[in-house]
Amino acid sequence: MTAFDFLKAFSVDSPISKRPEMISGNTLFLHGKNVPLLSGEVQFFRMDPETWELCLRQVKNIGLPIVSTYLSWRRFSKSPGQFDLTGLTDTRLNVPKFLDLCKKMDLYVTMKPGPWICGEEVNGGYPDWLVEQPDLQVLDVNDQPVSGYRYPFDSPIPSYFHPSYQFNVSEWLKAVDEVIKPYCYPNGPIILIQLDNEPCYTFHDRMFESDYNPTIAEKGGLYSRWMKEKYRSIERLNHCYGLQFREFAEVTPPRKLNIKMDKQLVQYMDWVEFKEDLLASHVASIRNYHLQNGVDEVLFTINFNQHPQLATPNNWHSLERSSGLGGFDYYPEMPMNINGFVDVVQAVNYSRAVNRVAWSPEIMCGIWSFDGDEHRPDSYLDSKEYEYLYLTCLAYGLKGMNFYMLADRDNWVNSPIDSQGLLTKTANAVISTIQIMQKVPSFYDLNVDQSVGVLFYHTYARMAFISNEMDVKVDGNPLDQAYEVFDDLFARLIEANINPGLIDPDVHPEDIQRFQLVFAPMNHLMDLRTQQILLEYVVEGGTLVCFPELPENDWDGSKSELLKNSIMNKEKQVIGGWISTQLGKGQLIEINHKELTYEMLRELLNAGNVKSTVTIKDTRVKSTLQTNEKGRLFFFINTANEEILTDLEFSDIQFGAIKDVFLPEENLQIKQNRSSIRIKGRSVKAYWKEPG
Repeated sequence: MTAFDFLKAFSVDSPISKRPEMISGNTLFLHGKNVPLLSGEVQFFRMDPETWELCLRQVKNIGLPIVSTYLSWRRFSKSPGQFDLTGLTDTRLNVPKFLDLCKKMDLYVTMKPGPWICGEEVNGGYPDWLVEQPDLQVLDVNDQPVSGYRYPFDSPIPSYFHPSYQFNVSEWLKAVDEVIKPYCYPNGPIILIQLDNEPCYTFHDRMFESDYNPTIAEKGGLYSRWMKEKYRSIERLNHCYGLQFREFAEVTPPRKLNIKMDKQLVQYMDWVEFKEDLLASHVASIRNYHLQNGVDEVLFTINFNQHPQLATPNNWHSLERSSGLGGFDYYPEMPMNINGFVDVVQAVNYSRAVNRVAWSPEIMCGIWSFDGDEHRPDSYLDSKEYEYLYLTCLAYGLKGMNFYMLADRDNWVNSPIDSQGLLTKTANAVISTIQIMQKVPSFYDLNVDQSVGVLFYHTYARMAFISNEMDVKVDGNPLDQAYEVFDDLFARLIEANINPGLIDPDVHPEDIQRFQLVFAPMNHLMDLRTQQILLEYVVEGGTLVCFPELPENDWDGSKSELLKNSIMNKEKQVIGGWISTQLGKGQLIEINHKELTYEMLRELLNAGNVKSTVTIKDTRVKSTLQTNEKGRLFFFINTANEEILTDLEFSDIQFGAIKDVFLPEENLQIKQNRSSIRIKGRSVKAYWKEPG
């Protein structure tokens, strides 16, 4: 199979597993039972084999049903075509022995054989002999090899679709699958296999820093052929670009940012879209190797890392489609400040919008600390700081997580299980998090209560990605302005104690109907399809807030004025700082401000008949509500450093009490809809109320 065949292998219809029924709602369904997506990272090949069994016993004692582990290609393969996965050369490399122990302990396994694993491992797990091959290295815009950002990743990076890379990956995975296949579900403990790790060229996936390897960037290379697949005819491409190519083989990636007008934007957007497809296709190629090797009854997974713009070039939905189950890795700067808090909440909400299950393949549990470095200030955090992160994620709707690293090893500190297999104080945060999931009835069936939505228009994120390294203005407008408006709006809604759901019209356009009020940050560029989705939402009874302007063109420069035309010659009502137009059963509100004040947000919520379930006097305390048929779960989150005593007002609970999930004897008493709460700095409290 050629490199281009692999690129085309990315398809929503591609088989991902013989057992898609292994996902049931927000949990796994294994051997007739629901199993939560809760696991702990135990990298056995970096530990003394004498501690493996004790460590796994601690995993079981903590309450985790799954163990997650990498396989570092570099350690298991010292030379091309040579592999030791059974401990012949080093007892730490005995994969069957570790899997036998997992089976003995009745623990399921997530296996992560890369090929790239990161893992604070030399070369990120790539073998030395692989990264030393000059022909297959990632090149930047100046055709210079790209290396990882620091030790131990400061080696050259392989280009994903170079034939030599693909051949060596296939050989590595063939060796791995031969060993692990007998241990795969349903006959063994392996239920999940991760495909690569945070695909990003060792964190070098910005606009012009990768990948210009000739396999991709030369005339007639992968990019040329991808463009032919997209445009079909050279005449159509020339019309869109305003250029005169004779054939697609002449089309190569852009190497310099030179945008003066909207029409020039399209060629850079194509390069970004190609990057997204390339990363997803890389994941699909790894999936296909496993399937070819007969490993086809597990679930495949992938994880996403943080970028300046949400979901580009690591398109969360595309990466999940090419694997089976995707999730975001949560590593905020700790202790988590309000900016980190907002970023975490945004990630949880976007995951809930586009992924099959909102879960985290890696959530911070301890921290990396490389040999020779001074320990980071956050290296030895109190357990409560980790608990604050975990419970915040649960409060906003995360349904599963892999605690990374659960067990200590080289280049890591502050894990819940130390190198001797003993529990540390950090374990308390993990235990508390698991307890809340166990104590709340039907926790995994809880739905997050949200009446306000925010449009996430992927094109704006791509535009911001293009201009990330430099300020760019097109027709006088900053290229990243629309995305910055989106980002600022989300933060302001969180500040106002509104938990906004995110709507990605490219993924689940129907989700917009769930919300009473939708904010749509936009500029003069938006495609007709997305405008049609927004217009139908209004006509069917929704309230749509558009700002700071209505679109006039598509991002390729063609006219696109559906929303503008829909309100033309309609009667308008001026209310405060906005203009409202009735359309069908709903209303479209225009605002020409880039920033919405706290007061204006409150007025807009009233205009959309949005009522808060809980009103909190001190705005530093946030609240969320989740419901199922068994009852309601209230979370209160203190984002400040200090303890706060604040008043609460409930909209629909006049008298009674709600039960403290952790301390049932400390119920919250409500009289005439009012109560008060005392909550420690950077902490989360949870309360349960049964129906009635």
